[in-house]
Amino acid sequence: MHPIFRDTKVIPVVTIEREADAIPLARALARGGLGVIEVTLRTPVAAAAIAAIARDVPEVVVGAGTILRDADVTRALAAGARFLVSPGLTPELAGAGLAAEVPSSIRRQGRAAPPRCATTRWFSPAPPSARPAASTARMPPST
Repeated sequence: MHPIFRDTKVIPVVTIEREADAIPLARALARGGLGVIEVTLRTPVAAAAIAAIARDVPEVVVGAGTILRDADVTRALAAGARFLVSPGLTPELAGAGLAAEVPSSIRRQGRAAPPRCATTRWFSPAPPSARPAASTARMPPST
C-alpha cells in the first residue's frame, strides 16, 4: 500500500461547486481526522479547488477523481493532486496514469484494473452519500 494511504480508513469524495468552499471544507475534514480527500473533476472549479487545498491546507493530501482523459491527468497534477482515481480504463488513461508516477486507481467494468495499469488499487463501489443504506465499501485485505 502506498504511504499516503497507510493510516487512512476513509477517503471523503467531494464535488466542489464553488472554489471558495474548498479551503473551509478541507480544513473541516482535517479537523475531523480525515487527512486524505478526493476532489472529483466534475465541475469547472475542481482543478482550482485542488490547487487551493494543496497550497493552503498542506496537512491534507488532496487527490483528483473522475479522471476520464489523459488531459485530466495533466490538469490534476498541475493543480497539485497527489493521487488519481478513474472510473474507467482506456489504454490512453492507463499510460497517462503510469507516467504520472502518483498513486492511481483505475476501474474496469466494475473491477479494479490489472496491476500493470494502476500503481494502487482499491474497491470503491459505494454510491453517493444520498443513499446511505447502500454505501458499504469493501476494502481489500492489507498486503
